[in-house]
Amino acid sequence: MKKCVIIYNPNSGRGLKKITFQKIENILKKYNYEYRFIQSEYSSHIEKIVENLEKVDVVFSIGGDGTFNEAMSGNAKRKTPLVLGHIPTGTTNDIGYMLGLTKSITKNLEMLLKGYIRWIDTCYLNNKLFTYAAGIGKFMKVSYETPRKLKKQIGYAAYIVEGIKDLLGEELYPYNITYEIDGKIKKAECSFLLVSNSNRIAGIKKLHHNIKLNDQKFEVIICTINQKNELIKKMMKIPTVKEVSKIPGILSYRTNEIKITFENSDKKTFTIDGESYFENNNYFDIKIDKSLPILVPKTTNENIFVQAKIEDDKHELQ
Repeated sequence: MKKCVIIYNPNSGRGLKKITFQKIENILKKYNYEYRFIQSEYSSHIEKIVENLEKVDVVFSIGGDGTFNEAMSGNAKRKTPLVLGHIPTGTTNDIGYMLGLTKSITKNLEMLLKGYIRWIDTCYLNNKLFTYAAGIGKFMKVSYETPRKLKKQIGYAAYIVEGIKDLLGEELYPYNITYEIDGKIKKAECSFLLVSNSNRIAGIKKLHHNIKLNDQKFEVIICTINQKNELIKKMMKIPTVKEVSKIPGILSYRTNEIKITFENSDKKTFTIDGESYFENNNYFDIKIDKSLPILVPKTTNENIFVQAKIEDDKHELQ
């Protein structure tokens, strides 16, 4: 009999308390799985659970993007990584939407059990793993500063409300940076910086064109617009352009490493996969590290992957 572990975050989103464990159990029995549930109890608990799990056929994480980050972080620390399937129940669920998952926990479980194993790139900001986005500056703190109560009340709209407050609120605080990318050293004064490996970030689709999750590359946005009124005007154009780099004041790159030195000596708090991450450092090396196996539905858009070159890059659960 195949074995799986289901790790869930009880505090994620609005739908978690509606989980019908009996329905999940029935599905797993139908697919001939021996299973056990583990509830996370504190921040980073999921990372430790996955890192120290016994060998099983598949691990399912149930929660938001931060839950997926913890599961991937734990998996990256293993000598032999496990196959991970993520079932989104958060507020934004960028990862879930990107992979073509739905709002139904049980439907997602069946879709993943019938799906494929694919390998995706993992990125690191110094020694901290992120799966789809890391950023600093204007707008970046909205994801983790939006009140949980408001998210439970109005869902994704809570981020929009807080985003508007952030945009119209305090003046911009630009960072003076020196960065090395593709062998070239450059300088910029930026209001925000965003590194991503996703075609959807904070609910915004297609910031970049032709995203691949397994091409050993990530995308970089450096915004050099430092006047608030001008930034408001330019951000309003995002839904109307095919590529964010077409907006004046936005620098865009595709690379596998960027080294950034902040000239400002204040504290650096990044947003990593929707959660805050502080590091008392002015130098950050952001790069692709290893690839890890995840389950994706058969309905996932194949365009977000480089065409499989070896048989093991795309196969079903045995």
